Amino acid sequence: MHKGRLERVRNALDRTPSEGPYESKLRHMETYLVKIIEDLEKQMNYSGQEDNANYKDPAIGGNIVASYKQQEMLKMKIDQAISILRREKKKLSISKIAEMAKIARKTIYNNPELKQRCDQAIHI
Repeated sequence: MHKGRLERVRNALDRTPSEGPYESKLRHMETYLVKIIEDLEKQMNYSGQEDNANYKDPAIGGNIVASYKQQEMLKMKIDQAISILRREKKKLSISKIAEMAKIARKTIYNNPELKQRCDQAIHI
């Protein structure tokens, strides 16, 4: 399923003019799909032939693809909140970033990658 999508994205990239916004979007999709495929292959020896929609990762207790999408969504919300707070020239803190992103502070503190992202923004 994902390998088919990746192939279609790469075919579209071949036909797309370079340095355009559509190419940038396709590159992002390509990176996203490659990461999903690598994760699936690593965790369940996924070969691309089986339907993996119902696979539950025991480490996270849920669907790998859904978890990855949720993580990407949280990163995007954090980045947008940081951007808005900087634009408004407000002092950055994890509390203010969480409030602006409409997520719980605990979510940031429980996720090392999100915490590191916030800490970097605060100390720049």
